[in-house]
Amino acid sequence: MSGVTAAPAASTSGAAPAQEVGETAKQLLTIGVADNNRAKCRYCLEPLKTGDRKVTMEAFMLGRTCVISKHLNCFVEKDVSIEIADRGNAGACKRTKEKLQKGQPRFVIYSIPKKPECGGNGSRFFLSMQGASALSPVLRQYVADNKLKEPANLNAILAGFSSLPADIQVEVTQALGFSAASTSANSKLDKSSIARQKSSDENASAQKEKGKAANRAAKEQTLNKQQTTSTSKNAKGREAKTTVKPPPSRKAKQTSNNGASSTKKKTPVAKTSAK
Repeated sequence: MSGVTAAPAASTSGAAPAQEVGETAKQLLTIGVADNNRAKCRYCLEPLKTGDRKVTMEAFMLGRTCVISKHLNCFVEKDVSIEIADRGNAGACKRTKEKLQKGQPRFVIYSIPKKPECGGNGSRFFLSMQGASALSPVLRQYVADNKLKEPANLNAILAGFSSLPADIQVEVTQALGFSAASTSANSKLDKSSIARQKSSDENASAQKEKGKAANRAAKEQTLNKQQTTSTSKNAKGREAKTTVKPPPSRKAKQTSNNGASSTKKKTPVAKTSAK
């Protein structure tokens, strides 16, 4: 398979190419096209169909290093981000091997996706600004395949970019080889789009909550009706059990006693005469 690698091309002049630093020779990220339907995207687990754009990289799985592939869109949108290192021991750039210091921007790349819902913490590595050229071709291919406007809006492409300070945004943009002049304009556009999206999300959330409240009210009303019906039935049953017939009146008692005495007449005893 022939793919576009993320490593810089070797010099074509007569002089020997400069020695690359770190793991450039291993091609950290390789862009290619799937030539069969056998492989699966490591993120979405859907097949990489023939002709699909993919990104290939090494990952440590099951105690060994293996080569995995992902859809280009899955990789850029889900497994690539940038952040400011928040502690002193911030790891090292996988390409240049330089140690990252607290306060430095770093690219975070997940080779094994982080999926907390599946109980997986994922496997990741870092790239410094000096190692950003390993990622730049991947982002450019993403821009081209999705027909995004040039210069590309990194706010919409790179997760975490919009939260960076303005000076670091410029540094990151330049390290990736994009136009720094468009950053401020793109930031304004992205802020308005984010505001619209946020408003839309809030409206959708409000509608969802309203629907949930209506469902809860309907369920409570049904439950109250059932409880009321059950209570009334139980009350009627208790009334029926506790109903006592009134005692008979004195006249009725006398009548019943007279009737009983009249029925108990003495039977005459026949006298037998002795012969």
